[in-house]
Amino acid sequence: MKPLALELVSALQLGNAIWFQRDPPFPSQVPHIFIIVGKMNDSFLCVHATSQIERSEQRIRGLCHTKDDPSKTYVVAGPEDSCLLSKTSLIDGNQVWALKAEELVEGYIKPAAGVAEPELLQRITGAIRKSDRHSPRVKKAVGSQF
Repeated sequence: MKPLALELVSALQLGNAIWFQRDPPFPSQVPHIFIIVGKMNDSFLCVHATSQIERSEQRIRGLCHTKDDPSKTYVVAGPEDSCLLSKTSLIDGNQVWALKAEELVEGYIKPAAGVAEPELLQRITGAIRKSDRHSPRVKKAVGSQF
């Protein structure tokens, strides 16, 4: 791994956020904020924020098979909740990206302005744990320091 890549990856911690764009695995032509929510084996577990709230809510309702209300599996937050968000955004707890260091480096654009607040991280990890789309290993790994 190149020195800059090694420096980036070794500096990442729970709650750090970066602007990221890489397809695959993330099928968007627009950069999004990715928040580090855990680490499992050699992958960083990340979620992304999107301002496309209504469209994302419809997608989640169509995919979610949880017995609970699907809205418990995502977080809607805005600038009043986090320094990371410039507008109201949805963070989908049903979609956790397991990205290897090389993938993070290839899609890395720049660091986000700040770190996710503890309250926001708690809400995100709670949404992930409510989702029926993750294994117990993933649910245990999110929110844990590494």
